[in-house]
Amino acid sequence: MGFPASNARHALQQANNDINVALQILQQPQQFQQQQFPTASSSTSVASTSSATQSMLGMNQNAWAELAQQSISPDMWATITRLGIDFEVVCEALCRNNGDVDATLSEILGDSENADDGKERDAMERLSHDISGNEEDFLDVSLDEEFTYLKEYEAKLASLSF
Repeated sequence: MGFPASNARHALQQANNDINVALQILQQPQQFQQQQFPTASSSTSVASTSSATQSMLGMNQNAWAELAQQSISPDMWATITRLGIDFEVVCEALCRNNGDVDATLSEILGDSENADDGKERDAMERLSHDISGNEEDFLDVSLDEEFTYLKEYEAKLASLSF
């Protein structure tokens, strides 16, 4: 129907999973506007829902929404909104980064690269050097050599904790 997933999710929460009531909520923007991103022009706070539901964030979802509202500037909200990043994604990232706004924004906007990603890329590069470009190379390998390759591969995966 074209509604954003987060809006549909919140509408279903408000409607206690009654799809007809949720559709009415979604079709009445004045009631549902309160739960969307704040914009640069309006820095209204994110209103709490009628039921203080617990999300996967580990604390009340409204508390994370308030923290995000207070700590992220309206200009940054405008950027986040323009990029189409969901409000819940911002709250979850804020939770993962223990309320550190700079780390949250870096994670969301992709400014930083996790150390795990670097390790994974290095392992893939090492592995790609060992893989031949010829698709029929495996026909020339004995079973002992194939067993050796598999053991090396397992050892590399184990070193990456896979």
